[in-house]
Amino acid sequence: MASKSEISISTNASTDQNALPMGKTAKQPLTKKQRLQALLRRKGGASSDALQKEFGWQPHTVRAAVSGVRKAGNTVVCVTGKSGSVYSIVAAKAAQ
Repeated sequence: MASKSEISISTNASTDQNALPMGKTAKQPLTKKQRLQALLRRKGGASSDALQKEFGWQPHTVRAAVSGVRKAGNTVVCVTGKSGSVYSIVAAKAAQ
């Protein structure tokens, strides 16, 4: 076991290899809700199958998430065809 004098802990951020340069901030990753809305805003929308694969969701979870986007004030259209349901946002919530 190492003694206390042998343990070196760096508290200086400038020597930390994972630290960001001064003045730089880490970009926050998009939330699932933001990613879902981005997919639904695409020109062709997003199929239920694509959303299941993208997020690892079950079909009922996809429907619930799309419903949540609708309840947030967006107009969501669902077109059902041979390839399944395709959801898209046709009118976004007006900025207040």
